[in-house]
Amino acid sequence: MAALNIEGVPVQFPFKPYDCQRDYMTAVIRALSDKTNALLESPTGTGKTLCLLCSALAWQAHNKAQQARQLSRGGGSMQQLGGAPLLQPQQHLLQAQQQQQQQRCTIIYASRTHSQLSQVARELKSTAYRPRLALLGSREQLCVHKEIAQLRGGQLNAACQALASRRACAHHRALDAGAGPPADAVLDIEELAARGRAEGFCPYYLSRGAAADADLVLMPYNYLLDAAARRALRLAWPGAVVILDEAHNLEGVASESASFELSSYDVAGARVELQRCVAALRRGDGGGGGADAGDVEGTLGVYHALLKLMDGLENMLDSVRLPAGGDKGVSHKGVYLFDLLRTVDITADTVGEIELALTGAAAYHGTAMPTHSSSTPSIDAVVRCLRTAFRPAAAAAAAAAGVSVDRVAPCIAMAEAYRVHVAPCAPPKVKGKVAAAIGGGRQARVLCYWCFCPGVAMEELRALGVRSVVLTSGTLAPLPSLASELRVPFPVRLENPHVIGGDQAWLGICKRGPTGGPLKSTFEHRDTKAYKDELGNALVNFCRLAPSGLLVFFPTYAVMAACVDWWKAHDHWARMEAHKALLSEPRGAADLSAAMRAYEDALAARGGAAFFAVCRGKLSEGMDFSDDKARCVVITGIPYAPVKDPKVMLKRQYMDETPAPQGCAKLSGSEWYAQCAARAVNQAIGRVVRHRLDYGAVVLCDERFDEERHRAGLSAWAHPFVRSYANFQEVSAAAAAAAAAAAAAAAAAAAAAAAAADAAAAAA
Repeated sequence: MAALNIEGVPVQFPFKPYDCQRDYMTAVIRALSDKTNALLESPTGTGKTLCLLCSALAWQAHNKAQQARQLSRGGGSMQQLGGAPLLQPQQHLLQAQQQQQQQRCTIIYASRTHSQLSQVARELKSTAYRPRLALLGSREQLCVHKEIAQLRGGQLNAACQALASRRACAHHRALDAGAGPPADAVLDIEELAARGRAEGFCPYYLSRGAAADADLVLMPYNYLLDAAARRALRLAWPGAVVILDEAHNLEGVASESASFELSSYDVAGARVELQRCVAALRRGDGGGGGADAGDVEGTLGVYHALLKLMDGLENMLDSVRLPAGGDKGVSHKGVYLFDLLRTVDITADTVGEIELALTGAAAYHGTAMPTHSSSTPSIDAVVRCLRTAFRPAAAAAAAAAGVSVDRVAPCIAMAEAYRVHVAPCAPPKVKGKVAAAIGGGRQARVLCYWCFCPGVAMEELRALGVRSVVLTSGTLAPLPSLASELRVPFPVRLENPHVIGGDQAWLGICKRGPTGGPLKSTFEHRDTKAYKDELGNALVNFCRLAPSGLLVFFPTYAVMAACVDWWKAHDHWARMEAHKALLSEPRGAADLSAAMRAYEDALAARGGAAFFAVCRGKLSEGMDFSDDKARCVVITGIPYAPVKDPKVMLKRQYMDETPAPQGCAKLSGSEWYAQCAARAVNQAIGRVVRHRLDYGAVVLCDERFDEERHRAGLSAWAHPFVRSYANFQEVSAAAAAAAAAAAAAAAAAAAAAAAAADAAAAAA
């Protein structure tokens, strides 16, 4: 371990850090010490996660030690704790405990996926730090009950809750006897689940319970940004440090967490679930909800009122005028939602009672129905709609603490960040499920309440009293526009270079194919025979030139499918297969693991494989393609979002109409649109170099990448490596030379690292 002193904080790091790693840890510690926020970009492969963990945990330990010294010296003494000077000793002790609780600084580390969080837990094992850890996973990852674990989604959640509430799960009961690993054990999701199965305890509820007293809590984004999920965690938010890793998608994730879409099928499904409650209550199932005869009649009255409300919601959706014919919708300002809801008597004053009745019905449904069908996804969807729309009203009421307060004004104010869109919709595609019938033969519709300011969710997070928010990723740039979108001040900012040498990476702009035709994946050009032939011939050459693994990224699944179909119908596919095994990224997440295994098996068997994938897809976002898994990445176009998509159109309009926050530069709709595409490209590029001894090439196969605005959109670390070439022959020659140089440079770096390790071992 290397002992460092950074900003007055002692830090233990597994090895002597590179300059960029020290700069990164300095930025983290500075933000936490100053109680401010940070935007930190550091390329994949620079040890970002390790730097985050070591710097944040070192600062936390230092902060605890400072507080302990202050208390032992009488600083922050009992007089400061709010009491008279003549308190009894037990009162002193109680107040000291309360102050320590208030000053506790939990580190809440969020990332996009459970697999990324498991990787964080594995990185933690290589450090000197052993904090009390809680890794929050879903029931699908952590349930160890043999029957319940076979269920999925809402059914699994409802069945688990029902068993736990009745104390009918032996794994859950085992926690009362203290079963489970010690608090400072470092386990990833898979290891925690395996321990639960082997030792008979419930990993899901163990981790939930551990979170309240943990020093470090790992959780997926949705637990952090969704208000209802956040409340359920019961964490000590005041004074907490919030770290959001892989934050390049935060703008979209935060906006979605503050939005909802409610369809006619949701309303019809809620009616079916309520009808089941009525029938069960009349039969006396579920113990009649624990009610006597009089209460049963009262509860039936509530359920019938809710059924009437569902009829009203269907009528409300049907009342919105849509363009005649086709599938086009209509859009309005956000405040229009409250005009609609008022027609069915849902207002800021009535919504609390309605929500309480709906959640009560859902709870009764969970106890009265068989375990496998106890979930209420449609009632839950209606409740989420109400909570999202009226979240400022709830916050205002809570802040007023019983005093009469205007609940409507904050809802109207927040609606400025929203747009309403109502459109026809198709039945939901849920495997094994039949959508509930829409009453009266009406056209099914969806009511969308889309948040276009991610700052709404971020402001809620800050309102909890957190100490600092640290956003980090390999691809955050441009930082000023991200800060403007999130409406949060970020005084600490960093854009790190890479740790690799100049010969370990090569980025070439390929403007033309082998026969001289332009490579330009615009909407007008990419479906032409000439383009697909030119790109196919280029990929045949890259399959021949690139050693080991080749990743090819397309703008969309549709573009990838069209190209692959064309190449299979002609000779391009067979010519590629002569050099590498070929695989395509599946649309379904469930099939991804099998596809990855097939790719790795093909690499091992043939020594070469090519994986066709999609920007913003699973392979471009969270998968590790280190070393031979990706010696070359090809980007076949610029992944702009569909320009005619209603959500995209409304977002661009919102950006054009909305003034920038004070002190921030204005970001237009067109600039936002371009930056989203650039971040997706940068994420895909990041697959090629995963650590300091890795190497690889990136080919940007679209002539638009030679334009200054697109080159400027590449991550800062990539700029020194970019070269542009006049023709395909120059690209091929440069790529071959770069591959040889990169392999030699990486081998030299590995030899130097091994020699340094041997010298350190000898000195020790």
